[in-house]
Amino acid sequence: MRMAVLCNRGFERYAAREVLVLGGRASEVGDGSVFFEGEERTMYSANRYGRTFDRVLVQLSEVRLNEKDLPRGLIEGADWKMLKELSGLTLTADSFLRRVHPRLLTEVSALASKAVEEKRSASRKEIHLFLLARGASASLWLDTSGESLNRREYRVYNHPSSVKPTLAASLVLMGECRGGVLYDPFAGGGTILIEAGLMGLGRPTHLKRSYAYRQLETYDPKVELDSVPPRSVCPPFEGLIGSEINEVHLRGCLKNLRSAGLPEVRVKLEDCTRVVLDHKVDLVVTNPPYGVRGAKLGRMAKLYERWMLGLPKVLKANGVCVVVTTEHRLLRALVRSRGYRMMDSARTLHGDLWVEAVKFRAS
Repeated sequence: MRMAVLCNRGFERYAAREVLVLGGRASEVGDGSVFFEGEERTMYSANRYGRTFDRVLVQLSEVRLNEKDLPRGLIEGADWKMLKELSGLTLTADSFLRRVHPRLLTEVSALASKAVEEKRSASRKEIHLFLLARGASASLWLDTSGESLNRREYRVYNHPSSVKPTLAASLVLMGECRGGVLYDPFAGGGTILIEAGLMGLGRPTHLKRSYAYRQLETYDPKVELDSVPPRSVCPPFEGLIGSEINEVHLRGCLKNLRSAGLPEVRVKLEDCTRVVLDHKVDLVVTNPPYGVRGAKLGRMAKLYERWMLGLPKVLKANGVCVVVTTEHRLLRALVRSRGYRMMDSARTLHGDLWVEAVKFRAS
């Protein structure tokens, strides 16, 4: 079975790492996607346990872009028998196909609607199809996830500037920690701490969700139940701790931690620029405030400077720090001036903001 996962653009390597752990074979990295081969249980496992994925897709057909009748080739090559009854369908095309073949989306959508006409039923949900360009080919894919996998049930409190859970999971993997203690100095709603905790424990990403793959004729509840990966993508952490300066956000963070089943994670009400921990930590992963408005740029610069000044008090020698921010130029300058060693970086679109994750090591 040919499959793909959609993920945060720029962080595909971490989604590819998860794909391999979840049973996928020979992963091929695209632009905001990872392509791979796997069995039906791999599709279930990727949906249920993948933490860096937005969606899991199954390929229906593939046709070369220079095919004379590209839309018909995509539809006639698809196996529509795998679908149960449905109320309708929606179709999304990637930016390349929308730009190069502007009529393709409309033509394929019309032909697909005719192809599934006999399966229409008001009692079933819509299916979602994707048109993707890969090299010299166009391919048609079926969404098996339904609602975006980025939606997490544990979020009973929504921090106004929270990091996406899929991005938070990617940041933890970027840290490449092998156990040890993880610290988030700007804990906010607790997303980074929760993703690190659940990932290390190998717990399912979702517990109450009606996945779109349950609308397939091939759906097997027993295989779905047995689709537990042999290991987690990262080992469990010895400890997870955080700091939060805002009392309202701290209460929300603690609610999210309890909702996620991680009440043992310790987050304190404190100023991270002045914090003194009981022991230094192995890994810092954080999403600090951004100076996206002109009036705040000066304040953010001072905050980052104060925090970086105190970092040696909390991070072990050879410890690793991963920070995602819009203020990556400021952060890079501080990393250099403080004598840290730059290791890696990755940029992505987070909401309507371009952010960059910067990874560096203490000397």
